Amino acid sequence: MIALEPIALPGKRQAWINPDWPDRDGLMQILASSEMTPAGALIHKDDHASLVTTVVIGPRRYLLKHYRRQPFRRELGRALRRPKALHSHEMALAVAALGIPTARPAAIVTEPFCTVLRRGACLITEALPGVTARTFFGDPAVSPNERARIAARMVQILRRLHTAGMVHGDAKDNNFLIDGDRVYLIDFDETARPRRRQETLRRKDWRQLMHNWRADPATAALFQSLLGATKNS
Repeated sequence: MIALEPIALPGKRQAWINPDWPDRDGLMQILASSEMTPAGALIHKDDHASLVTTVVIGPRRYLLKHYRRQPFRRELGRALRRPKALHSHEMALAVAALGIPTARPAAIVTEPFCTVLRRGACLITEALPGVTARTFFGDPAVSPNERARIAARMVQILRRLHTAGMVHGDAKDNNFLIDGDRVYLIDFDETARPRRRQETLRRKDWRQLMHNWRADPATAALFQSLLGATKNS
């Protein structure tokens, strides 16, 4: 595991950055902003849980996931555990170590909570190319061969994760990015190495994967055939 480098920020915030990040100046430019949401940021998600944006600094694109404050009791429970941003950062490194393509983490940011505690405020990674699996399989221009190839790779990714004793925890179609023949797995807030209930949590991953295609019978049948072949192999 890479040892993160601590960086003090304005407003009692604290950053922990990847010391091997190739564009330190660009990363520091983001961290120096009080809101860390520069003008022109592209918003991908904005709900009660998080704000996810892409920003461009020089030649590099960054993805920023801001974790919104939750009701006090829930936020306190989070603060007493490892910050979610740090957990996601570490799981991304573990997934990459398995040879599964994913976004390279750049930094996490924490901020004060209840005086002595800290909460994970933001996770910063590289922004990946490609489209979500939802967009990919919803495109009528994609050939049957391409669909079959990408679906097989998505199944292979989850199998590799499970074989390593991990579960993703949120295998939604939007957490798979497709770029040509390459499939990326992203969003590791719920990813874990469970000591108990491993089989139950693996089945949950597969159910979530199939649930993505509840309104797309053809894609559902494709994935079902792959899962059937997996069970019989």
